[in-house]
Amino acid sequence: MDTLKSIVSLIRSIAASLSAKAWLVILGVILGISTSIYGVQWAAFKFAKQEVDCNNDLYFDIAHSNAVSPQQQLDAITKAGWSHSECFKSIAPNIGTLQFLREQNERQKQGRP
Repeated sequence: MDTLKSIVSLIRSIAASLSAKAWLVILGVILGISTSIYGVQWAAFKFAKQEVDCNNDLYFDIAHSNAVSPQQQLDAITKAGWSHSECFKSIAPNIGTLQFLREQNERQKQGRP
């Protein structure tokens, strides 16, 4: 019981020493709202990185296709184009940071740029 009281008193002392700006940042982190220019830039970076990943996947798929004849090459480009448009539809503008980092880690494990 004493441990709980000490934790509560620690939280109260920290809360009393925080400024309004710090509370705004904490509230933004909890709600997932960008409350500073850095948060806005991070959200824009995550969105742009997903777009770049779609383009990289398109070129990666075309470059690593085993198409020999012109018809096979055309089929590979057509197939990659369909997956490219599906990729752009699946971009999540409000993706969480942990999910974004997991996806980027998985891309690296797959050998994707």
